[in-house]
Amino acid sequence: PDHDALAAIKGKSCVAFAGIARPDSFFSMLREHGVELADTIAFPDHHHLTTDEWRVLTQRIVTKHTSADTVLVTTEKDWVRLLPDQRAQAHPVPITLEWYNPCAKVCVSTDHMCYKALDHADVSGWPPRPWRL
Repeated sequence: PDHDALAAIKGKSCVAFAGIARPDSFFSMLREHGVELADTIAFPDHHHLTTDEWRVLTQRIVTKHTSADTVLVTTEKDWVRLLPDQRAQAHPVPITLEWYNPCAKVCVSTDHMCYKALDHADVSGWPPRPWRL
């Protein structure tokens, strides 16, 4: 995760929402990085919040969480689907995904959207053994 984005919300009461395949993994990641989650709301993957859902979401914060420091937190993927006035009320947490292919000696990162060559890749144990039942 983006450490600057996490630093901006640490110490504040946060309500996290996500419309991704495994929203609990996002919520767990926030907790593991010291973010205090007062509440979590999971939506189906690729969900576009309606104006009514947004109203209910923000009203839930007002009703359930009285702290003036309560912050709405979401994934960057969900944040870009919000309307501009909704984006102003939510804090996106960008997530970087990296995976490594030792055979190709490259690391692909969504952070830079590019391939990074690895000069000293450890290819021991590659290729892995095939799965057998």
